[in-house]
Parts: sequence; structure tokens; C-alpha cells
Amino acid sequence: MPLLQRKQRKSQRSNDMPQVTHFTKWPIVSINPAIQAAYEESRELGESHAIAEMCAFRKGPSLETDTTFSRGFGHDPFGGHVNPLAKKRYLAEAKRARINTSGKRYMSGLAAYPGDPKAWVSSKSDVRKVCEERGWGCEGAVNVAARPKKKSGATEKKFIAVR
Repeated sequence: MPLLQRKQRKSQRSNDMPQVTHFTKWPIVSINPAIQAAYEESRELGESHAIAEMCAFRKGPSLETDTTFSRGFGHDPFGGHVNPLAKKRYLAEAKRARINTSGKRYMSGLAAYPGDPKAWVSSKSDVRKVCEERGWGCEGAVNVAARPKKKSGATEKKFIAVR
């Protein structure tokens, strides 16, 4: 298809979507005019940004507890994302480290290496503990700020000597 026809098709598609084109004293939270109008109406009535946004989108705040954190994994502690041979190896590694995997799930994002026993967690506090021990940061259901890396004494001396 020639380039000109592709550009025309693209512009036709973007014109099909309703756009918010008026100027407002409120932030634009959606390109959907109905949602934007509901947001602005709530703000005019004196609601805060957060409340007006929730009402406009008709979506309340999400609740993240340990129960909802663990929901959806069912009986597979790996969430169906690890091949069977790796599962056996990871479970054996946890057993050697005397980790009880019952009621826990393996989160590969917390593993320092494949099969890391510390990656077996049962709650958000377990995730926080592992991240804090390792100085790692994470965002999402658990928020932990990364610890800045310390420079070793040898590197500091090296930099001083170079000056």
C-alpha cells in the first residue's frame, strides 16, 4: 500500500475517536468527552481530583491485601510460567534450604539466581523483606525504595589516587 494511502487511513482512524477539544481549567483525564464532562462536573461541585476521577471512570480504588496478592495462582506456585524440569529443581533447592513451600509461590523477579530459595513468598511482607535485605527497589503491590549502592573502599582510594 502506498505511503499516502496509509497516512490517510491512519488520519481517518484517529478522527473516528471522539476528542476533547475545549479548553478547561481542570486537567484532562480522558479523551472520551463523556468521562471528561463527568470529571469536570464533579470538580465544579467541589470534589477533589481523586474522587472526581473515580466517579467519572466509575471505578473505585483497588484494595491490595495479602489475600488478593496471592489470588489467581491456584495450586501452581509458579503461576504456570516455569517448565516442569525447572520446577523440580527449584523445589529441591528450596527443600535443601529448609524452606516450606506450602502456601507459597515462587516469584522469579525476586530471585538472585534461578531457583533462589528466598524467592518463595507467601505475603507482601515477605516480598518487602527480600527487597529490603537485598537493597532492591520494587513498585506495584509492594513499594520499596532501592538502597543506593555503597562504593567499596578500594574504589574510593582508586578515585582519590587518580586525581
